Amino acid sequence: MIDQVHSHLVRIVVNMSVAFQINIIQMEESLKCFPRLVQFAVECRSDIDLCDEEEWERCFLENNPYLQKFNFKFFN
Repeated sequence: MIDQVHSHLVRIVVNMSVAFQINIIQMEESLKCFPRLVQFAVECRSDIDLCDEEEWERCFLENNPYLQKFNFKFFN
């Protein structure tokens, strides 16, 4: 049943604080679980290494072909 939930999720918002840090490779592996994702938002500290727009584009093109909206928000 969990697999069915993953495959049908269309919107995810991830908030990364000091206690929770992830790199782009780990994020990409996680996003592979949501192939029908339509909206994705990331809120993270400005010092976390997730700022490579080319990596995000490659990741979404390869793993999330239905993605229509991507929001990225930095905070201190």
